[in-house]
Amino acid sequence: MGKVVDNADRVLGVSSLRVVDGSTFRIPPGTNPQATVMMMGRYVGEKILETRNRGGEWERCVILSSVKIGADI
Repeated sequence: MGKVVDNADRVLGVSSLRVVDGSTFRIPPGTNPQATVMMMGRYVGEKILETRNRGGEWERCVILSSVKIGADI
C-alpha cells in the first residue's frame, strides 16, 4: 500500500479506479488468500455502491486473486 494504491484501494494518480489484490495486504491473512481477496472485493464493492447512492463519482473496481501475499507492488 502507498506505492500503487491508497488505504481505500484507490489507484494513485487514476480517478475512479480501485484495485483489490492480495499483494496489497501488509500481513498475510490466516486463512485461504483467495477467500480473503473475494471478501475484500465484496467489501470494496459495497463502499463503491454507498458512494454512488450518495451522489458520488462512478468508480470501477478490479479484483485480482494473487498468490504472492504481502509483496511490494
